[in-house]
Amino acid sequence: AAAAESERAQLEQQVVAMRHEGAAGQAEVAKLRDEVAAAAADKRTAEESLSAAESEKSKLSQQLALVEQQRQQLEVSLAASREREVDRSITQDAVKQLSQSHAAISEERTQLLQQLSEMDESLGEMHVAAAAAEHERVKLEQQVVAM
Repeated sequence: AAAAESERAQLEQQVVAMRHEGAAGQAEVAKLRDEVAAAAADKRTAEESLSAAESEKSKLSQQLALVEQQRQQLEVSLAASREREVDRSITQDAVKQLSQSHAAISEERTQLLQQLSEMDESLGEMHVAAAAAEHERVKLEQQVVAM
């Protein structure tokens, strides 16, 4: 009878230990699910940032196209002004103004090209961040499935 009582006590201890392990496993699964949800939220945030950056890049590209068109028009105008010598002083003033406008637009074009370059770099970083978040999310989902 004492041996049976000892065996019963051992079995009860095993049952208690197994219940504790089951609760710990459930807590780990819940933690991993929370991490998967956080990774998915990070991915959404990265995708939203990427979308906003691509929209900004599109706007800058449109501005650059307009500035480029204006620059080309000014170059044509400047060339035409240089060819005319009807009134030398008036022509010289017009050429000077066109040169200044051309220089200002060229500077703006340079700045826009720099902004586009920076935007491209930022978009590249955002693509990398989005890929990393997706990779982390997939890894965490695989851990959850494995449990």
